[in-house]
Amino acid sequence: MELVQGLGGTPEEWGADNTKVLSVTSINGFIMAFTRQLKENGIQNFEFYDEKFKNFEINFTKEAFIYSSSQYRKFSNQIIEEAFGLDIELV
Repeated sequence: MELVQGLGGTPEEWGADNTKVLSVTSINGFIMAFTRQLKENGIQNFEFYDEKFKNFEINFTKEAFIYSSSQYRKFSNQIIEEAFGLDIELV
């Protein structure tokens, strides 16, 4: 499944001690990005999102993930621009 691979490995790796993929910042950033993109893309099926995230790569290790605490919006901006190819000023 491409979506899982683009998010940094396998579901088993998500529970590792050195990852922030399941952090509040990460989860809220994804939720915000999905909500914001609805204005342009509407509600879509899994294949749409799988395709959008195919080339989206981010390192979720604690050392490399640059977002902390309540930087949900900042992370959602990266997702909006890189995964969805949208202008953050328009969504």
